[in-house]
Amino acid sequence: MRTIVFFFGLILTGCLSVVVESYAQSSGKHKVVMQFTTADTAAHRALMNQLKNVLEGFGQENVEMEVVCHNKGLDLLLKNNPFAGKIKEFQQKGIKFYACRQTLIQRNIKEEDIVSCPIIPRGLVWIIERQEQGWSYIKGGF
Repeated sequence: MRTIVFFFGLILTGCLSVVVESYAQSSGKHKVVMQFTTADTAAHRALMNQLKNVLEGFGQENVEMEVVCHNKGLDLLLKNNPFAGKIKEFQQKGIKFYACRQTLIQRNIKEEDIVSCPIIPRGLVWIIERQEQGWSYIKGGF
């Protein structure tokens, strides 16, 4: 009986390692969508640290990240924001920042007042769609 259990354990372990290895190969990059909704500059700083930590943790080539800014979080994307230079650096490392058109309209912010980034129709809808596609969701800042 012990021999049967031992061999069953070996087979199960082998199958499990094949499944895990197969999943790792098929999933490719880690996909992370971050929601950002605050004008608090301390939260802006925290987000910059979070982005840096994820890039360092997974490696730039192993992660696809998006930061969706809406509501008061759109302040992060204003050209006069002290973190505008950091945003550009992160964009060069492959992190995508998105501005919510609905927020631009509601807050009467002109497109030319924000850093260069894609504008999406509705931030929340974007985040929901990403989650439905299997992306990991993170609330950016704190």
